[in-house]
Amino acid sequence: MSYLPRLRSKSESIRTRDSIFDDLFHELYSLPTSFLSKSGMDLSPRIDISETDGEYKIEAELPGINQKEIDVKIDNNILTIKGKKEDVKEEKEKNYHLRERYYGAFQRSISLPNNIEPEKIKARFENGVLNISVPKSDKRTPKKIEIS
Repeated sequence: MSYLPRLRSKSESIRTRDSIFDDLFHELYSLPTSFLSKSGMDLSPRIDISETDGEYKIEAELPGINQKEIDVKIDNNILTIKGKKEDVKEEKEKNYHLRERYYGAFQRSISLPNNIEPEKIKARFENGVLNISVPKSDKRTPKKIEIS
């Protein structure tokens, strides 16, 4: 995934509601999102982001990770999911033919829009999936700008 801004042609200059929505989620992914494990494999959790009228929903897959090893923080509208998956000690009696599971520390940061209520964010972890609810702010009062 490229972290460079998407360039628009003149034919794309008219912005539709869909393009504004696309831009919002393009911005959500504009930050570096993961660290690599010691083995160089990407441990970044895979996420889904959805939106309803009242909130944003973030679902992160964290299979095989203990809830106690997960840390979720928000700072300046940047939500960070951090954690660690402990290495299972390789048994010498076993003759491994393939090892694809990754172990180590990971971090994923997501830039959230300004219309959220950070103090009301809730997280729930169930069956290897971290569900984060980010309520939208009701404070959408337009500000009148005086012309001088």
